[in-house]
Amino acid sequence: MGFLLFYRFRYYLFAILGIVLLGTVGLCALEGYSIIDAFYMTLITISTVGFGEVEPLSPEGRLFVSGMIVTSFVIIGVAAASISSYVLDGYYREDLFKQQKRKILAAMKDHVIVCGYGRVGSQTVERLLKGNHKVVVIEKNISGIIFERRDDLLIIQGDATQDETLAEAGIEKAHTLIAALPSDADNLFVVVSAHTINPSLNIVSRASDRSSMKKIRNAGANHVIMPDTLGGEYLAQLVVQPDLMEFISMISQQADDMVNLEEVGFNSLPDGFHYKTIGQLNSDSLTGCTIIGFRKPSGEIEVNPSPQTEVIPNSKLFVLGTKDQIRKLNSLLKN
Repeated sequence: MGFLLFYRFRYYLFAILGIVLLGTVGLCALEGYSIIDAFYMTLITISTVGFGEVEPLSPEGRLFVSGMIVTSFVIIGVAAASISSYVLDGYYREDLFKQQKRKILAAMKDHVIVCGYGRVGSQTVERLLKGNHKVVVIEKNISGIIFERRDDLLIIQGDATQDETLAEAGIEKAHTLIAALPSDADNLFVVVSAHTINPSLNIVSRASDRSSMKKIRNAGANHVIMPDTLGGEYLAQLVVQPDLMEFISMISQQADDMVNLEEVGFNSLPDGFHYKTIGQLNSDSLTGCTIIGFRKPSGEIEVNPSPQTEVIPNSKLFVLGTKDQIRKLNSLLKN
């Protein structure tokens, strides 16, 4: 608290120190006081302790001291009012929270940056938090949004198209950036900036127009999503294959009593599972989960992979299981 108060009200402190210095020099010049006597006289004057004069003052000295009293009263009074308002009105707590947030951001790495907390961005954030991801949100207009003080979420108020804002969010150490701004032009600008600052960053962007998808992808986005298109396809599939879509929806919602999907990279598997085949892993039983997909090092995805498929470096498994089975799998992978 002391540092915050000093930093915010340092100019008042410097002003008071200036009065002390001016009073000391002035009394030495006008009254012929020694430096010690002049300094002491200045302190008892501005502090109003009521001690008597060190030496009788001349008319000029009395005018000088009177001016010093009035000036110090004004500065100290304004400073006291400002400090009281700063502490009692909650501004101190806000500054303390921002200071703590900066420390957390400085130490954070492998996190997800979400640019925009609108309809798409907020849903994305909630889904990421359910998956225990570290999330930093950049939002320009936060009025009316009650999430700034959440313990599981860091919010930066700023323009995501500015390099300084991206740097504050720790983009150089981030794992993924999601551009969920309502404007395709802004998303394009964010993608360009993010890819320039951190070329290895995984970038996912929203697009509202098909003509923007290619531009955003060429700018450096790994994935470009059109939410409206996905929503339309989902509605159509509800008519064509309602039971299948209900099953997929059940998986994606990840309720406690439902099945879940999880991806497991080669490096996350225990050493004893490396270079084994899918058939061997299924027979060893990954805590009851079923392997339903395999991503090859080339990026090609194989659905319902062959039992002879070998788990090799840079590959990834997609497993299906209940919430309890997935929890056991995660415990196995941590050991």
